[in-house]
Amino acid sequence: MNILSFDVESNGLHGAAFAVAGVLISPSCNILSQFVARCPIVGEIDPWVAENVLRPMGTIDNTHDNDKFMRDAFWSWYIQTKPRAGIIVAANPYPVEARFLIDCQNDDLAGRSVEHPFPFYDLSSMLYTLDVKTPPSRRAFTARAVSGLAGEPHNPQWDALSTAISAQAAIDRKST
Repeated sequence: MNILSFDVESNGLHGAAFAVAGVLISPSCNILSQFVARCPIVGEIDPWVAENVLRPMGTIDNTHDNDKFMRDAFWSWYIQTKPRAGIIVAANPYPVEARFLIDCQNDDLAGRSVEHPFPFYDLSSMLYTLDVKTPPSRRAFTARAVSGLAGEPHNPQWDALSTAISAQAAIDRKST
């Protein structure tokens, strides 16, 4: 089954989103579709974001003038891609990815009210069922799953891809 994963970067845990990336992978982890978008950051940049997020995603240029246009572009990709996905997963989707999806739906609630991911899987919960329960053990699991691939946490393209591959590794491990 194909896996759709997406990752959002926001200006702090409760600030406005300023980057989003998504990926759809096959069971053999081939990329079938991908999306990336960025917009200017609203407000004073959160210190944690400045220190941990901006450098890893420095190669992603602004693609949209504001977060609403960025959300609309993501939603269009998501709606086209969702039917090809067996599951939709994010790594720790609360509060950032959850808020982003709610914002996407609120942008056109009449037209988007029922198109949310269901079920929406959390990678941490998937790994918990495999006795991978601590943050260090989750990071180690992901490192093994993506071994040989280059990327850096807090780049939404990498986070979406590494989450999808890790979810596939969890499914593969569970089925053996």
